[in-house]
Amino acid sequence: MPRTGWTTSIVPPNGDDYGWNEAEAALAAAQQMPQGSERIDALKKAGQLRFEADERRNAFRDQERASRIELDRQMRAQRLRAQRLLKSSEH
Repeated sequence: MPRTGWTTSIVPPNGDDYGWNEAEAALAAAQQMPQGSERIDALKKAGQLRFEADERRNAFRDQERASRIELDRQMRAQRLRAQRLLKSSEH
């Protein structure tokens, strides 16, 4: 099996591979073609499919990162509110 560089932590829970499996299949098929302009075109197309799949994966990863940052910010704010309430109830 070819190395794809994908890790399970980046693939979303719904199992979407962003078209990566299709791109890998296209690349494998292109590599099996005989030398010539058709093979070159097929390799270019497979490279474009891989690029697009990687862009979709990066967009998802960035969105997940932003969600975690926002969740951390909300949790910190909630802890601060709880601490303030405790201090005000002590007096």
